[in-house]
Amino acid sequence: GSCKQDLQEEVPETPSSSDIYSVAEIQELFQQKKPLNWDTEEDAKFIYSVGMYTDSIFAVGYKPTSFHKIRDNMYSLDFTTKEWIDVEDKILDFISLIEKQVK
Repeated sequence: GSCKQDLQEEVPETPSSSDIYSVAEIQELFQQKKPLNWDTEEDAKFIYSVGMYTDSIFAVGYKPTSFHKIRDNMYSLDFTTKEWIDVEDKILDFISLIEKQVK
């Protein structure tokens, strides 16, 4: 529908060259990091750069610090508890802060 068209017509701002790696740098890093494991990748600039050159969509995984072995009980977790909501709120506050600094 029209909502989908509106989203596709949006053109994201291009980050400055100091914010992201070039395509050549990304390709070199992919070679250096073989086999690449996104679960343990710690180079935030690398992750951000790859995301910005692809679809610019990022998924953020999170959990309260008291939770361990999430995979063992993933389908029985209650994400509406205060503990989960507090973590989500902290992430959203951080993202809002970053967005304000960028603008």
